[in-house]
Amino acid sequence: MAERIRGLSFTVTDIASVKLLDCIGEIDTDTYQKFDTQVFSLIDSGVEKLILGLEKTPVINSMGVGVIVRAYKRLKEMGGGLVLLNPSSGIRQVLFTLMLEKKLAITSTMDDALKLLERPCS
Repeated sequence: MAERIRGLSFTVTDIASVKLLDCIGEIDTDTYQKFDTQVFSLIDSGVEKLILGLEKTPVINSMGVGVIVRAYKRLKEMGGGLVLLNPSSGIRQVLFTLMLEKKLAITSTMDDALKLLERPCS
């Protein structure tokens, strides 16, 4: 059985005028506030285009999804955008169950993520 990564850590990378926030670990009851703080500190610092790297995030709960939805709305209001990059199968299942896979921009490649952020939010 594979060992589960407890806790949550982040790496932030600048790619042109876009920030990539890679999330590593589970977004659950114990960590969603850390996720919220990280995402909204970037937005509050002026980031308008954000890519969330979710490949190494096997689990997300409803509070974590709420952070993503609020970030999507805030960035859209600012004229920017949010893209989910390569979400794990666990996250994809949650988004599908909540019928968010059609509302949120989701892609499996960085090139596609950057292209999605070039166009205006819909």
